[in-house]
Amino acid sequence: MGKDLLLGEPQVLLFPYSGYYFNNRISGKCGIRFASGWETRLVGGLALSYMFDGNAPFSVHDWEPSWQFCEWKSYEFSGGAEIGKLLRFRTGKGDIFLGAEGVWGRYDLEGIFLNYSATNAEDYFNTALASANGIGWQGHAGISYPIMNLNNRLTLNFIGLLKTGRIFLTPTELPEGGFWGSWSYPEGEVALPRWGVSAGLTLAFDSRVQKDTAVLIDATIKPVPIRGGCLWGVIDTTRFCLGGCCVTGGSLRTAQATTAFLLGPGIGIPFGLFGAMMMYDNPASWEIIPLAIGCYIWSPVGSYIGTMAGGRMFNPGGSWNYTLIGTFLGQVANLFLVEGYRIAVGANPWRGDADLSSMIRGPKKGTYAVISIASVLPTLGALIGYDISIKHADLMEVESEDMGYHRTWDEICKESIACEWNSRTDPQVKLPIIKRSF
Repeated sequence: MGKDLLLGEPQVLLFPYSGYYFNNRISGKCGIRFASGWETRLVGGLALSYMFDGNAPFSVHDWEPSWQFCEWKSYEFSGGAEIGKLLRFRTGKGDIFLGAEGVWGRYDLEGIFLNYSATNAEDYFNTALASANGIGWQGHAGISYPIMNLNNRLTLNFIGLLKTGRIFLTPTELPEGGFWGSWSYPEGEVALPRWGVSAGLTLAFDSRVQKDTAVLIDATIKPVPIRGGCLWGVIDTTRFCLGGCCVTGGSLRTAQATTAFLLGPGIGIPFGLFGAMMMYDNPASWEIIPLAIGCYIWSPVGSYIGTMAGGRMFNPGGSWNYTLIGTFLGQVANLFLVEGYRIAVGANPWRGDADLSSMIRGPKKGTYAVISIASVLPTLGALIGYDISIKHADLMEVESEDMGYHRTWDEICKESIACEWNSRTDPQVKLPIIKRSF
């Protein structure tokens, strides 16, 4: 069971806040796991989607399609195969996998069209209906992370995917005077792109419990006492109050976080809001451009640069790759939050009603606030990724010193108790009774 955030129009890849849609999918998987950790399985699913701001893929004589005022509703079936590799996490067994599926389904379309020669406002708009069948493909690369072990065989996993694909549509019903193709599809080829991300939960049942996990790749990141559990200023201040340590580390990490915020959303959010305000009297869709540049493009770029620059000055030891992954995940969360709000309010924030006065107006109430708040998420992702990379580097250093062996807490406690017990039971005076020599 998952929710995909898919791209409805290719031109909005860099300028979001329109053209994306949610695709709700229920899927099932069944396959075989080998002792080496490799696995293969069949996959299939049913998906329902609703896109309310796509471009119309059909035209009507004497009418002009309005920009992104076409609603899409789809019912899709899919089936294919996956190949994966098991990983060993701290919470249990997970995996990474690649897959490909064929997709087929039905698509119902409702577009708003304009008549510029109309003399009355009520004749200016026209709604036209169409239907189509779709067939295509979609591929995905993902990771499964166990979050709850219900018993030895049943687990609840979090699933994250990157998806790609293309669905080709063939019309089955067109309005009177209509024909397939539009200015959005000049060659008459109507294809729905499937670039996007997916997040969901899956209930996994393993008929064969694999007790020996030594053959699996270790994907755990263990906390190390060298750096402790400090995460920026708040936790470090708490530790200072309790034990009087980490004051300097907390201050330096706070300085790094401040640098990342100022260079990322600190610059991007004001730029985006000011640009959108200046575009208020222009066609509503123009407001998307400065908001996308500031809050969607510059915010993650500046956050990454600020995190790495601040880390070099105040908190050295982090790596660029972990920081980049954290920034990317924060950017995905940014997109999910904003697009989720768009669907929650019921329509595109820049979409007008069917009358002339509403075609030029500002977005729905709360849109700017949600975009601004979501723009901070790439900064948090970059900082968390940088902090994890430091812990991972410390772990590698410790493993190189003790050949990778780590004592468990049980072993440490037993040794300390035995040492204390021996110190209490050692006799104060020792007299040798038997001496042997060879």
